[in-house]
Amino acid sequence: MVVGFVLVSGHYYLFFLLKNTVFKGRLGPDIDEYGIYHNRKVETAEGEPWPVNWIDTDLTEQELQYNKENGTEAFLVIQDDKIRFEYTDPNYNDTFHYNIWSASKSIVGLLIGCAIDDGFIPSLDEPISKYFPGQYENSGITIRHVLMMSSGINFTESYINPFSYAARGLYDENLAELNKEYEPVVDPGVYFDYQSGNSQLLGMILTKATGKTVSEYASEKLWKPMHAMEPAYWSLDGENGMERSFCCFNTNIRDFARFGKLMLHNGVWNGDTLVNPEYAKLSTRPADLKYPDGTECKSYGLHWWTLDLPQYQGFYARGLQGQYIFVLPAENLIIVRMGHDREIVPDRGHITDVFNYIDMGRRIVAQAAN
Repeated sequence: MVVGFVLVSGHYYLFFLLKNTVFKGRLGPDIDEYGIYHNRKVETAEGEPWPVNWIDTDLTEQELQYNKENGTEAFLVIQDDKIRFEYTDPNYNDTFHYNIWSASKSIVGLLIGCAIDDGFIPSLDEPISKYFPGQYENSGITIRHVLMMSSGINFTESYINPFSYAARGLYDENLAELNKEYEPVVDPGVYFDYQSGNSQLLGMILTKATGKTVSEYASEKLWKPMHAMEPAYWSLDGENGMERSFCCFNTNIRDFARFGKLMLHNGVWNGDTLVNPEYAKLSTRPADLKYPDGTECKSYGLHWWTLDLPQYQGFYARGLQGQYIFVLPAENLIIVRMGHDREIVPDRGHITDVFNYIDMGRRIVAQAAN
């Protein structure tokens, strides 16, 4: 019956989806399966390991239990640009490549800033119709709107619903054609509506504007200058295809953390400017948007989540299953987590585990200060 439906409907990606989810005993993807895709290497140059200044401590029993329950693979605390604490699951391999999921969106956001600085993209207010002839004409959608998740395009966001954009984007083989199935339905620049399709548009714009693949540009502008220890791999929509730029950057936790250091210093890496500092600051400030119910949205900037709460000031990159980079500038603190699950309980525009991991990292460095 299933085979017949797929053949009649033409949704051939469902074979790939079912093979790698239901037939493996789960309803969605996991962080350690980049090998099921075609991938493009994000080259690094000479790697430079993190300096360390270890805090002699362990997770509390309660913290350890929380991490085990949520499938934490690794948890890293960095202060003053030095690793202070690291927890890893016994099965974690620090050279294995894990999917950081939607934290990849934040990397794409930075690359848009690089492309503007390089002159490939005139400005944030460039209409996206320039890059997609025959699409989005007279829509008023700009690159800024797409970065703010306010394009007004009717993408759908679910990895459980196999017909949602996000699920199809993860398993389909032609994302350029998939994107053509969606259209603007709401005025841009008004409402925050988190949709992976927006990030895929940005990846396509990067390739059209720079003449390079997203992986090549990421290697040139970020991965090599940050001296990552290992090459990363960006999953593609097919052999020699385009990057699944809304999700699938694969790396290890210590190299993942380099984006936190870069943004803690407003786009400057050890004295070298990789991202325009003004763009980096703009990316991590709340955009002027509302939720569809009319309330103010203060939790998102330009492809970075923002923390603007009395006890939590900073920003972070966030991925499915709880891949996080938290940056708390006033505390010179970076907290990074990779794992298989997360606690999805809405809390002040964020989700509960955001605050749990931040509190965990803060407790660790506070212990060293006492």
